[in-house]
Amino acid sequence: MNKKSLMTKLTLKDFQKMFPDDDTCLNYILNIKYPGRIDCPRGEKNGLFHPSSRKTYACDHCGYPISPAANTVFDHSSIPFTIRFYSLLFI
Repeated sequence: MNKKSLMTKLTLKDFQKMFPDDDTCLNYILNIKYPGRIDCPRGEKNGLFHPSSRKTYACDHCGYPISPAANTVFDHSSIPFTIRFYSLLFI
């Protein structure tokens, strides 16, 4: 049986529904890079991180910021995440 990959079935409309904005893309990266809860590098607690300014997430306990895009192909780019996601999937 010849199975088609997800990429051959994904249309532009599907992509736009999955990743409507940069925050959704950043949250997707966060969930891939940090599945489950995140251990705060500064504190001893396994805490919740909430969206913060400048495309980062901050620890609920101490405010320590993490950037899901750090050390990835998305790091240090001024191009919106939606465009970068699109280019990885379709170009």
